[in-house]
Amino acid sequence: MVRQFPATDYLPPLDPAKENMPPDDENDDPMSIVPVPSSNAVAIPREYEWKGSTVPEPVYNALSTPYRGQTFGKKHSYLLEQFHEVPEFVPGLDTQLTPAKNVRTKLVCKFESACTSTASPGDVNTGKLLPKLLANPNVPDEVKQTLASGAHANCAVQWRESFHKKRRSVENSGFAALAYAELQTVEEGNEAAIAEHDRPKVLDARTVDLISMAESETLLPTVA
Repeated sequence: MVRQFPATDYLPPLDPAKENMPPDDENDDPMSIVPVPSSNAVAIPREYEWKGSTVPEPVYNALSTPYRGQTFGKKHSYLLEQFHEVPEFVPGLDTQLTPAKNVRTKLVCKFESACTSTASPGDVNTGKLLPKLLANPNVPDEVKQTLASGAHANCAVQWRESFHKKRRSVENSGFAALAYAELQTVEEGNEAAIAEHDRPKVLDARTVDLISMAESETLLPTVA
């Protein structure tokens, strides 16, 4: 025997205010309803505190992230458009990179760094490995000299190639006037420091083979 429950046991109570309302039109599309904004509504942009100054959210994210072309290079046009919202002066900006303490210059430097070619998987970062090899007593002096000269020459060639490629990409993107006008606010000595900071330090395959030989204590004699 199936027990039947009253309708009031499983249906929600009716709203008295909706009892006299006309039925809904079956052709009404909920997606076609466009809300009318209120005349008093004011959009409040999200702002963040960055080194003592208030900056917009995209600018804060760009300033607080490391130098990564994969994340910054794709958004450079959008971030450059935010320059009119960035304060000209920010107290406490990293003086080692931008002594002028200019947020726009900081963003342009990050944009320039994002356009610079990065190392591929398998490349050797000489900034970390080369000092250890030079201090290793198992590496002969001839190999150390070859490593040092090869790393210096390779860095210089790669930096020249990436610099010209970077300049062409900036000029073609339409932001050359803005980017290089902001970079001119930095002194020549500071530009050299920035270039040295962003210079890629990788080795070619021949030097990598030399490093592999140098690290093998069984193939190289121990230098007293």
